[in-house]
Amino acid sequence: MGEIKGVAFGDIHTSTFGAYLSSVTIGQAAIKENKIDIPGASGSLDLTDFFGSTLYENRTITFEFTFPQRNNELLSSYSSFQKSLHGKQFDSIVLDDDKSFRYVGRVSVGELKKGALSKVKVQCDCSPFKYGITPNNLIISVTDVEYPTSYLYGDVNGDGVIDNRDLVAVKAMIGKKTFESDSALRADFNFNGVVSEADRDVLDAYLKTSMSSTFKNYTLANAAFFDTLRNCKRQTIDFGSAPAKVKFTRLETTDHTRLWDLRIDNISQFGLRGFKEFSVILSGVHEVMISTANTNTTGDFSVTWNSAGTF
Repeated sequence: MGEIKGVAFGDIHTSTFGAYLSSVTIGQAAIKENKIDIPGASGSLDLTDFFGSTLYENRTITFEFTFPQRNNELLSSYSSFQKSLHGKQFDSIVLDDDKSFRYVGRVSVGELKKGALSKVKVQCDCSPFKYGITPNNLIISVTDVEYPTSYLYGDVNGDGVIDNRDLVAVKAMIGKKTFESDSALRADFNFNGVVSEADRDVLDAYLKTSMSSTFKNYTLANAAFFDTLRNCKRQTIDFGSAPAKVKFTRLETTDHTRLWDLRIDNISQFGLRGFKEFSVILSGVHEVMISTANTNTTGDFSVTWNSAGTF
């Protein structure tokens, strides 16, 4: 007997149950239309693309499986089939005839229709897109201090001069998150996402030692100042049009890189200290910044995600 065609639900292939795939119906991913009727005028106002792109409803995929077994063997196979699949969410539903892509959805196993060849229908409530099996992978090497070009660190009050008025501003902002204002971002010298007493001490040391104005151009050679900073790398990444699970992984395993932070669009993802991996759902273009504990630490980090394929 040749290969039994079927479907892989995660690590479970339907051939395990002696069933073979007899038919497939892949439903349409319906457009999420948003139209407003205009009284007294012909037609309607189409706001479907109001948020920038066309959105879609979930799609239904229906599989019909044939069970050639009989009597107790049939009932046992059907019971195991239900137990393994019914009601479960799978991140990978792969047809043997389309192995380059996977669907994501929840599975519902239907009733057993006994006959000369018994049949079972399985419905999957799936996200509208199918995803590539081969993931995108990007390696980010964190080796240097890298400043945002659009912000002048130290000039907290934005008057173009770094002086004691900025020190007063930092003291008043302790506890503020960097996404709350541009001033908070310019006061966050150690890139940890929040204005703290450590940031105040950095600016205080800078003012007391009368460092040169090259600070404004990010060309300081003062080791004491740089030791308070973090090595970091910023990179703009397009994760695709559909939401995808993005995994950030610390590849360096030595202790000195265990302290690292991740920012997405300047919003810190907390709780990464000591963790090797972090996952988040993203779509579209985002600025990613990964930083290590200080300028004496470096490390490589992997960014992995599966882009949505075609419909």
